[in-house]
Amino acid sequence: MVEAKRGRAVWFGHRLKGLLREAMDLWKAHHHGQAPDYRYKQQVKRLEGEVTHHLRDRILQDVDNQRLKDQITEKVLKAIEGAAAGGHLLLSVISVWELGMLEAKGRIRLQRSCEEWVKEALATPGLELIPLTPEIALDASRLPAAFHGDSADRIIVATARRVAARLLTHDQKLLEYGRQRHVAIF
Repeated sequence: MVEAKRGRAVWFGHRLKGLLREAMDLWKAHHHGQAPDYRYKQQVKRLEGEVTHHLRDRILQDVDNQRLKDQITEKVLKAIEGAAAGGHLLLSVISVWELGMLEAKGRIRLQRSCEEWVKEALATPGLELIPLTPEIALDASRLPAAFHGDSADRIIVATARRVAARLLTHDQKLLEYGRQRHVAIF
């Protein structure tokens, strides 16, 4: 996403990415015995301060960066990065369709064409697109317990169940279904 930005939006993304990369490198060095405890603690304190300052409350002019800042908690970011690093970040193909529908109906606006946005997103290292298979399609029609009729949500749940993945969502209906232990929720 950073590559398609201009001005301060580029700086914000690059700076955040650099700080997170530096933190990961420090953590790896410490856990491999390459960073003494005193130096590690000093660097952690410095990085925490810089990240906190960088993510301070402010309104970013770039819509995509502001939305990311507002919605992604540290716990969620760590989960996404960990899954991607292990090659276990999964996305149901129906989510691509949902994005296209939202954009086509004007319910969301992207800074570039939907096709370009999807192409870039799918190039994320560690991300795997899960296709709609006959098994998933049938599973979606036979979910346990009562579940609402939204076809896309049913396919997302069936996909997560079929590949034994935990679902990361803000959707209250999916969260409730997870609380009933019918699908693993992050």
